[in-house]
Amino acid sequence: VDDGGGGYLGGADGRDYMILYGLVTLPPIIICDEGAYDSLFDTTITSAKTITAERAYDAVGTLYSRFICLGITCDEVGDSIFLRDSIDTNPGISWPTCQDPIMDLKQEYQGNFPLNSQERFLEFLKVDLDVRVIGTLVEMGAETAAYDAYRWGMHSTESIGGNSAPMGAESALDLFSMESAAELSYHPDNTVGQSFLQYFSGTTTADGNFAQSQTLKALMGQDEFLVATLTQRRIVAESIMVMTTMHAYAIDSMYQAVESCNNEDDDGIDAWLWDRGVASLSGWGQEDDHANGILLMGVARFLCEEDGACEGPGDISPVNDLLMEALIEGKSRLMDGECDVAKSQIVDAEKLLVTMLVDLVALFAEKIAADTTDADNLVEGYGAAVALIPLMQPIAPNAAVDIKSNMGTFPNETTTFSKDDVFDALRIFVTTAQIDCTLLTREICEGAQPWPDDDDDDDEDWDFPTLSPVVLNPTDETLGIDEDYAASNNRPMCGHGIFGGVPSSVTKTEASVPLLDGAYVPTSNVDHIVRLTESLSEIAKSSSMLAARQFYEQIEDGVSLECLSTGPRWVQITSTNPLYVIFMYGLWTGDGGDEDGDGYSNKMFDDKEILNYGDTIVNDEFRKSSGFDSQLFADTIRIMNMWMATITELYQAASNCRYGYVDESSEGFNRVDFAAAFWFGSEQDADSTEGWSLYSWAKKAEEEYIGQSAGVNDGIIDLLGNMQRAFNDCRALSDGEQETRGIKMKGMADEIARMMTVPLVQHFIHNLAEESGMATEESDERNRMVLYALGVLPFISICDEDSYDFLYYDLVSRIDSYNSSDFTDHIETIYSRLECLGITCDMVGESILASENWPKCKPPSATTEIAGYSPTTDASLQMLKFDLDIGTILAFIVMEANNAALDIYENGRNVKDDYSYTYVPLNDVKEPQDYPESSEVYQAFTNPTNSDVDYTLVTKNAIMGKEAFLWSSPLQNSAAASLAIATIDMHLSMLDDMRGAIINCRSGGNWADNWDSAVAAMVGWTVDAIKDDQVTGVDDYLLFQLAEELCVEFETCGDEGLSPINIRIIGQFMVGRERMTSLSCDEAEYSVTAIEKDLQATLVDNLAYHTKLAVSDQADTHCLMAYVAMNALVPLMRSINETSAKTIEDHVVASAIDCVVDDVEAVYQALNEHVIAKGIDCALLGSSVCDGTSTTVDLENNSEYTPNIDDADGKYTIFSGEYEPMTNVERLHGVSTVVNAICDADDKEVAKNTYLTDETAGLSIKSMSISAKYAMTDELQYNQYVYALQDSVDKTDGSLYFDGNPAGDYANTISSDALDTSLLLGCSSVKALNIWMWTVHKLNDAITACKDPVTPVTGELDEAAALWDGGLLFDMAEQLGPKFGQVQVDSMTLLNRNIVDRLNKAQGIILKSDNKCDNIAVHDLRIIVKETVSYMTAVLIQSFIDSMLGESPIREKQEMVELMSFAVLPHIKACGHEAASEKLYNDLVGGGFEERMSSDTLSVLQSHYNCLGLSCGEIGRHTAASSAHPLCTDNHDIAGYTPINATKTNMLAKLDLDVVAIHQMMSMEKSEVAKRIYLEGHNYYDYDNQADYSFVSLHNLTQSHTIEYTDFEMYRLYSEHLGEDFGNSLVIDAMDRQGIFRETTAAQRDLAVNVAISSIVSYMSALEALYLSVSVCESNQSESATAFDGAVALLIGSIEGRGLGGNIYQEGRMFYSIGKRTCNHFRTCRGGDAEANVELFSALKEGQDFIQQGDCYELADIAETINAVLKVPLMQSLLYFSDKTILEQSDDDAAGYVATMAVYPILADIDPIPANTIKSNMEDFRQSPMDSEALEDTVHGALSDVFSNPKTSTILDCLLVTNLDEICSPDETPDNGNPNGPVYIKPEIPVSPEEPMPISNGLYVATNYVGDRSAISLDVQEIRERMKAKKFKRAKEYYNEGENSKIYDENGIPTGELRSIAGFSTESSVTMRSDPTYNHQISQR
Repeated sequence: VDDGGGGYLGGADGRDYMILYGLVTLPPIIICDEGAYDSLFDTTITSAKTITAERAYDAVGTLYSRFICLGITCDEVGDSIFLRDSIDTNPGISWPTCQDPIMDLKQEYQGNFPLNSQERFLEFLKVDLDVRVIGTLVEMGAETAAYDAYRWGMHSTESIGGNSAPMGAESALDLFSMESAAELSYHPDNTVGQSFLQYFSGTTTADGNFAQSQTLKALMGQDEFLVATLTQRRIVAESIMVMTTMHAYAIDSMYQAVESCNNEDDDGIDAWLWDRGVASLSGWGQEDDHANGILLMGVARFLCEEDGACEGPGDISPVNDLLMEALIEGKSRLMDGECDVAKSQIVDAEKLLVTMLVDLVALFAEKIAADTTDADNLVEGYGAAVALIPLMQPIAPNAAVDIKSNMGTFPNETTTFSKDDVFDALRIFVTTAQIDCTLLTREICEGAQPWPDDDDDDDEDWDFPTLSPVVLNPTDETLGIDEDYAASNNRPMCGHGIFGGVPSSVTKTEASVPLLDGAYVPTSNVDHIVRLTESLSEIAKSSSMLAARQFYEQIEDGVSLECLSTGPRWVQITSTNPLYVIFMYGLWTGDGGDEDGDGYSNKMFDDKEILNYGDTIVNDEFRKSSGFDSQLFADTIRIMNMWMATITELYQAASNCRYGYVDESSEGFNRVDFAAAFWFGSEQDADSTEGWSLYSWAKKAEEEYIGQSAGVNDGIIDLLGNMQRAFNDCRALSDGEQETRGIKMKGMADEIARMMTVPLVQHFIHNLAEESGMATEESDERNRMVLYALGVLPFISICDEDSYDFLYYDLVSRIDSYNSSDFTDHIETIYSRLECLGITCDMVGESILASENWPKCKPPSATTEIAGYSPTTDASLQMLKFDLDIGTILAFIVMEANNAALDIYENGRNVKDDYSYTYVPLNDVKEPQDYPESSEVYQAFTNPTNSDVDYTLVTKNAIMGKEAFLWSSPLQNSAAASLAIATIDMHLSMLDDMRGAIINCRSGGNWADNWDSAVAAMVGWTVDAIKDDQVTGVDDYLLFQLAEELCVEFETCGDEGLSPINIRIIGQFMVGRERMTSLSCDEAEYSVTAIEKDLQATLVDNLAYHTKLAVSDQADTHCLMAYVAMNALVPLMRSINETSAKTIEDHVVASAIDCVVDDVEAVYQALNEHVIAKGIDCALLGSSVCDGTSTTVDLENNSEYTPNIDDADGKYTIFSGEYEPMTNVERLHGVSTVVNAICDADDKEVAKNTYLTDETAGLSIKSMSISAKYAMTDELQYNQYVYALQDSVDKTDGSLYFDGNPAGDYANTISSDALDTSLLLGCSSVKALNIWMWTVHKLNDAITACKDPVTPVTGELDEAAALWDGGLLFDMAEQLGPKFGQVQVDSMTLLNRNIVDRLNKAQGIILKSDNKCDNIAVHDLRIIVKETVSYMTAVLIQSFIDSMLGESPIREKQEMVELMSFAVLPHIKACGHEAASEKLYNDLVGGGFEERMSSDTLSVLQSHYNCLGLSCGEIGRHTAASSAHPLCTDNHDIAGYTPINATKTNMLAKLDLDVVAIHQMMSMEKSEVAKRIYLEGHNYYDYDNQADYSFVSLHNLTQSHTIEYTDFEMYRLYSEHLGEDFGNSLVIDAMDRQGIFRETTAAQRDLAVNVAISSIVSYMSALEALYLSVSVCESNQSESATAFDGAVALLIGSIEGRGLGGNIYQEGRMFYSIGKRTCNHFRTCRGGDAEANVELFSALKEGQDFIQQGDCYELADIAETINAVLKVPLMQSLLYFSDKTILEQSDDDAAGYVATMAVYPILADIDPIPANTIKSNMEDFRQSPMDSEALEDTVHGALSDVFSNPKTSTILDCLLVTNLDEICSPDETPDNGNPNGPVYIKPEIPVSPEEPMPISNGLYVATNYVGDRSAISLDVQEIRERMKAKKFKRAKEYYNEGENSKIYDENGIPTGELRSIAGFSTESSVTMRSDPTYNHQISQR
């Protein structure tokens, strides 16, 4: 401060010292008073130069008042001599006096009673500082420090011992902690605490301690908070501590005070307890006039300040005013001994506290409604809601459910948020709870009435119901529920039988007593299974969720109800129990599953492992929003777990016999007994329907039905007895006899399973009928309907996926909006699909609820038509059931249950033979029945002349994934098996049956059986009929369906959509039947010959189709299908033309390592020869085989382009004369007449006919879509639409589907539906989908033509212009422009102007090069086309936005939004944001648009403009947009990093969009498209350098001749170990399936390429840019900055988005994404990001700062820091892929090898021996050299060797990589290996670590040696001396490197490393991460 004489009171250096000590003193103050901190910081630091005496006075006074924040007192500090002297010498100066805070609240509450209550009151008031500290530490990412503060406390003391200290305080200095408050056992009168416990019981921990569990998860970023930001986690933690933990604690303390009062305790304990409760609500901040309170009283003050409703001079909240009155009155009465009156004040206080919570929830509901994108408001609302909901539940449970569904979950789902619903729920609660509406700041109440006066004494009208503590009933106590049990790591494990199933009892061995009063007599001990029924009964009686849960989880003898679902192992269960696989398949493919389009997912259901689906459903029921229902919980366990466990034991018994395991079991053991025990349980009354056994359950179902053919229980009892005897007899049989007996037992198990299915269906129908959508959401009857739907519907998924999807969607997915009018449709569908369940109508019977309006269940009839053919015998019924076997086999292959699939193929499942419990298998039907001609054909397949190939083996190989199918995916193998069964097995069966019919006809035998069977073998049962020349029913797997699919692909279906081949064949079957009926057997043989010939037409088309696509698409699936098609046709060709057959066999080849179709023309020519020789009618063929070539007529007829010549009116022009075509495109331009005809049609039928047939423009609008799969097969945009829109996969051929049609025809599917809906929708659809994509196609054609060095470019570009104008897209843009505030630019809207200008520019490029492009022209044209497509996309986006914000009626708006979603959302997915795209799709298409969705949708669109090459200005803002809609900003930040050269860096960052495109194409098996993108690039070109700009590809980044800078160590290291081109070779080999990837699946290669790009290409190219930046720093700062920004772009990419930490869905594709993927797996993320990424980002920001400061020396250092940090994710990636859980996922194998090679040079440089060990094991993934656990151990062992090498410490910090002790050895010993690293310092005498050492002349004696630490003072001295000598560089070296403080190992030997003063700071983020004080210091930054 100016002393008035030109100097300073503190001397010349006073200001600097003030700044220094301010920096080290002030930070902790920010925790308790941010305003005081800001004021002090500004005065003493920021504005230090202008400090005045007045400001200094204020600063000292503020500092005095905030000593409490520092944990000190005025007495401890004392009076300043300097200040006192300055007053003496400067009379005009005065200083404030230091006074400790008063002990009373400013609202007159005093803590001044006995037991030193005053001091203790102040101490406890500081509890809010703990809350602030914990929250701050969380936001700083200091999770461990936050946890320590939470667990141990920091500021507030309990200050009282004895029994009245429930937290276990032991001394007067014990710190109070939040954890102790959360663990409190609440006082019985504390209904608040009891409400919390009751509501949350069982939800998170064994004791329902939600507050503690949720706080800890928020603190540590676990579970649902894994992806939460640090700020969100702080908000959650603080909210729960304040509104739940301290809320309940405060009330509890006051009730304890009342109890102490009643007990007449001495010493004023009651007063202290009451004070403590008050302090828990207030905190210190509420006492202070300036600090903001954070506890509940602070909430009330916040609310009144928000509303401007605070009153009085202290801005007091009215609620707080009333609250304080109650608290003061309560304490006064307490001190007077009026205990009950004091207790009544607690009730009043609690009502006021609940009032605050209601108001707070309402406030944040308003804020969320105003901006659903504000994540902080969402989580604030969540915190308030979870505190209020438990208090609402006892009073207004329905209202509580509404609050939870809208605000009470995290992450918050804003799409379903409704402010009105929240306010309605709050209004109900306020009314019910009689809350005073006048105290609320939000408008919740209507006609609010004031709360009764205090003296009304009407407290009983409002009080939370008394909730008893959760007390176990006597039977619960027998469970021994204790802490050991509750700890999951100490719980007993689920047991397993030796060969699967549940284990035998280990406590008892004698046989159990007879079951069901002697109905079944076990020979084994099954008591442990019987007890499960007893546990189920106890669950049903439980009133406590906790007790029910414990019964469910209690394990005895290795068995529990839970273990029945969580215990099975994949290999065993999928090999033995086919029903388990069926259920997994159904649930996986349903809405709740994660069925992936590529068929390679890890198979989840409801985000849990599909293997444990039963437990998942049980837990879903347990946690359902309608609350706990013990009976429904028990029923769910019985249906999901016990029912399936019974089935498992039956199949296990059959398997034990079949494979001889029975011989190894003890005498008397019988696995069938286990199944019987599950079924009968403890039930002994055969007539009981009320027990909890499955027997009673079935009995109850039986009573609800009439007309059953037989009783289920009776049949099961008989069969169980038979199976028991069969199992016992199995022991004495030979191996072969055991197999036969086991197969028969499996049939018996099948029969029992069918009987057990009957009550499932009966209960399902009964609940469906009883409820039929009329129940409320909370009704458990409604939930029972869902439960039984989940128990029945999976059966249907096997045979009819459409019916399954229909029922699942209606009865499970959208149950809340169930429509009772659909009841009849549902029942009809279920009845029609009973065959899928293996049961019949007479087995089910008729429901007693049935009325005459119910549909009737009709059994299949022998006279049921088969695709129009009427069979006359029962034989067809059996043959038709082979469909079920086929569907099951295919599903099992997809589920990777290959052995089970093969078992069905070889032994059957659905087609019963003439013997008991056995079947006719598919494997046998192809074998001839002694008919000579059939035998010849069969021999041609199994033992052909001049060949040793058995062509029929292709089916088994496909099923098992062997031979040619060794490397293919489950989905590909399923498709291959389906085709093989149809075209080989069932085809041969048909031929045999037809020949048999002729022979029997001639001999007078039964020909009809054979003939009907032949028809059934072609058609299958799932095709119901042909009515009016249209197929009805569902998709099938046989030749009939194959012909239907081919006619669609070739567009040769008849007018009614039927295959002409099928029409002719069914007609011939009818003719043949009539001929044989009249005994014209010879004539009937003509029909056989004709049918055989026509069937071969299908086989020819099939082979032609797949060979062509195998070449054009380069798709493995089509190649494999061509291989199967070859096996089906070649044997039939040999007898006609051996040469043609051999040609095909030579050119369609598949092996265990490859599949190749190498000459499609040769194949077509050979097929042509066969067609001619066989006499096949060419009119039936859809392929071009009859032309002898695979070439199809080009729709556009490009070869006939004619010049655009002058006529009388001049040349033909487009865009009102602005574009003059080079060629004559007048006809195509005439597409406008077609579109206008559609848009202006009189009705929908006229419009649709125009759409289908009008070829005015040279092709119909429909054909623009249908022909796209050929014309656009290699075009990225088209394939990205297919990728985005496909919603299912056909397991019969592996093709992608959208809305039930081929996904490649998406535009036709959408436009057809649109035209069926309305003319407006159809008109918009043809423009936005068909014509838009065809325009893009023509632009791509122009590029393709430009690339051809020989053929000149002709009319492709002209056609694009003609389509944009003639297709009315130009007009569409003109209409939209003004709606977005866009003015005309030279007579056009901005977007049209940009498009037209670029078309003209593109034309100029072509004309300039004389229509033959050079490389420069190609580059330029590519850029022009890309920009043009961007502007075309902008028009779609404008239309999308207009559809939401326009003024159409809501129904029209919903339809248009859905349409435009189809047009726009694929672009979002192409930006790499699949989660955002899918969410919008689910909302806008799946759920239907609502007005409230527009803001969120618009926000998502705006965030993708940059990705799509657009800006906010180019789209504009819709004129109807309001303040509720987000503003658009162009921001090019990269995950929070702001580049200096934003435009250039932004383009470079978009390289990751190429990676997205590569992934999408590879997942679709479009490897050639992916390869082109990799080699040529698609998204990155340089805007800044227009003279030289061109596309830069990922491939370019790997090539030495295109890399600018290679002079850095990592480049040399990688080149030395891997070679310069290794990264490129790896990618190319994976794309081409060559080298090490030769035997890999498409999914494996896809992931391998992605890992190669992120781990090698992104990594090395970023390092190149980084070191280039360093190298030019001194010479060219601008270039250095650009290069550095480029490094950031290459590391992070664009997909991570703008925000700090990047994409929360971990969708990034560059190096940065590695850390996210691995930290999520190992659960080590910090605030949703990897720890290494956090450190990397910090270093990147520093590097940018150094460049701007011109500090090149520091830039070089930070570059090395970045290099070191980048090694961490590489190491973690290796650990990730070597983790045994990942190794078990075969799709990751190849990627694991790539990840290994990405880090191998680093490892080899350290120690080649362990590096090579890791490499050799990880690269042998194809051979599976060891199991996953052994491989993990090997890799971990080798890594341990690496990290124990001293050299590693100079390169990599092990603890930053992993915390696994087995890898990070503590005995690291550095050496001299690295000249740049630390060196050994060898002292003459080692120190003794345990030697005591005095410090400061003995003032303190350390108990061990600390001389190494105290020597740091010598460094301080050295620095001071060097500074005095002005040797600043040397002083800095001492500071940075250290000199005197040596680091010793545990034996006292110097390690060679030095401790430095700088290190105390630079290493603090690691060493001090758990230190609260450290985090206080940095929080102020």
